[in-house]
Amino acid sequence: MSVILSVFFASFLISSSIGASISGAIWTNKMYGVVLGNMQDMGIPNAAELAKFEYDTPIEFIKVHTWGTPARIAVATAYSHVQKYLCMTGLVLCFPLIVLSFVVRDHRLDSVQSLEVDHDDEQGVSRDGKVVMNKYDDDIVLDNLRSFSTSVKARWRGTPLCNTD
Repeated sequence: MSVILSVFFASFLISSSIGASISGAIWTNKMYGVVLGNMQDMGIPNAAELAKFEYDTPIEFIKVHTWGTPARIAVATAYSHVQKYLCMTGLVLCFPLIVLSFVVRDHRLDSVQSLEVDHDDEQGVSRDGKVVMNKYDDDIVLDNLRSFSTSVKARWRGTPLCNTD
């Protein structure tokens, strides 16, 4: 169990760092251009200087330009525009995980600690030496993938799927 938890936490931290670097790259590459474009579209004088000021020190910018000023509205719309990119990227990166979650095996977990206590040979547990093997937990997804790959290989080779002899 500790190995599973450590793999889970390691993958969590790795995924978190990848996500942070991707979102940082999006903010860095998009934000200044979108703020500058919004300020120029709204006709704000010295837009390049204000956009650089906002990008370098956003807290100082919001202290100087209160809510309702054209520069602050341009920045708020720029944030919402860049946030759309972040949300779309997050959805795209989560889609494979959602798909893979449907093909993960659903193991049957018993309430006892040992298979020897829970089952006998007639119920699907066999003893190979000292190892107790679980044979009652069929993987439906893996079985379907095996049969699909066998049929694809047979079609590729041009052999019939079943013998008619």
